[in-house]
Amino acid sequence: MLAEALVCPHFLAMSQGGIEDTALPVLPNPREGVVPVRPFALSDIHGARVQAEEHVHLFARPVPKLIDLVGDFEAPPEVAGRGMGRVLDIDAHPLVPWLVKSWLVLPVCLGLWLQCSAVSLRAEEIRPEWMTFDAQKQVVRLLMVGSADGSNGTMNFNGYGNGDMTVVVPFGWKVAVEFQNKGLGALPHSLAVINEVNPLPIEGGVPAFPRALTNRLVPGMMAGTTDSFEFVANKEGRFLLFCGVTGHGVQGMWDYLVVSKEAKAPSAQVKTKK
Repeated sequence: MLAEALVCPHFLAMSQGGIEDTALPVLPNPREGVVPVRPFALSDIHGARVQAEEHVHLFARPVPKLIDLVGDFEAPPEVAGRGMGRVLDIDAHPLVPWLVKSWLVLPVCLGLWLQCSAVSLRAEEIRPEWMTFDAQKQVVRLLMVGSADGSNGTMNFNGYGNGDMTVVVPFGWKVAVEFQNKGLGALPHSLAVINEVNPLPIEGGVPAFPRALTNRLVPGMMAGTTDSFEFVANKEGRFLLFCGVTGHGVQGMWDYLVVSKEAKAPSAQVKTKK
């Protein structure tokens, strides 16, 4: 795609048999005053050659044709009927390849830069030590550690927050949860399995299954303390592992628990950077 250069017709002197060379006055630019362009030569029109050595406006908008020279002179027969302007063969001019390369190369470079700079995540299945299960008894045991590390400003379960971890449990299995507040950051934490809601509750939360929560849900358990609870995953769907301490859940201290009839065994998926 090329940029379209418009030359005011009043700057072209007419003569019999062609267009005479003439100097172009300086054109005002509404944004920056004057845009200088180095001398260039347009192809012959009936033996005449236009030499522009001053300034012209360049409008950097892509057009599907070559530079259009707008004039009020009579068009030669081979280009008659094409409108007020005429399409000129200016491929030999050094400015044209530069413009072509710019319009082709710049979008490619921009796309590569966006791909390299963007941070994307992908789901990856893991076999964590904090998950064990007995397929014969249909029991899964989860060790959930609050503030396990510094991820998300310590607002995490087992190092994941903002839904970056998904625990999948087969429908009808018993889920035994042991919660530990590691206390990184010396903050109280709690854990409840709640329905997926939007917006997230500021504090607390209604358990999606009976007794699926730790004690001190809103004030939270102090650093270094533990609690446990059990429930039967008798409802299919996606739920939240949610910290009920005031403000913690909305700051990203939540992950997903999925109860699935298709799942044959418990599993865990986490989002990792590509």
